[in-house]
Amino acid sequence: MHLILSGEMIDAREAYRIGLINEIVPADHLVARAEAILKSIAANAPIAVKFALDAVNRGLDTSQSEGSSARSSLLSALRRQRSDQKSAGRLFWRRRSMAEI
Repeated sequence: MHLILSGEMIDAREAYRIGLINEIVPADHLVARAEAILKSIAANAPIAVKFALDAVNRGLDTSQSEGSSARSSLLSALRRQRSDQKSAGRLFWRRRSMAEI
């Protein structure tokens, strides 16, 4: 809060030390590192990334108990999504097997 209200400037080392940033990257490696992070995020299931972003955004505007409830709802929705995908896959293969007979 102090940094926001005071407008005080800090360098990258201080931002890292207080947990404001995750890592310090030399300028000549910045684009490559950003692309690597992007690839690691893109490798995750899109629905999981969406739910994670939703949870973070909701968490900024809620109390701890509301955030916990929202997290539970998102996890339940994710489990249902996975269950639906598994069921659809089994049905697809079962129908395909029946058609080949």
